Amino acid sequence: MIEPQRIELREGMALVITWDDGRTDTLAATTLRDACSCAGCRNGPTPLPPADPASCRITSIGLVGAYAVNMVFAPDGHGTGIYPFTALRALGDDRRQ
Repeated sequence: MIEPQRIELREGMALVITWDDGRTDTLAATTLRDACSCAGCRNGPTPLPPADPASCRITSIGLVGAYAVNMVFAPDGHGTGIYPFTALRALGDDRRQ
């Protein structure tokens, strides 16, 4: 399994991930917020609008075990999503196509 060697928060605007195979992905805060797969975001009563690039920021990030990260986003304070490393890698793959 490919795993991150380094995860860096860049000024709240993006997550920069350096993978153990040497690849580096830069994922925008809006991309990550829109990709949240928590129950509230995916099964809520109304669909979420796309994240606003002018105001969407990552305010904190933390590891979830040895397989994922969790982020808190501004301006809404959302922080229940878990982003497995495999999902982050797939988001990077999508951006390369």
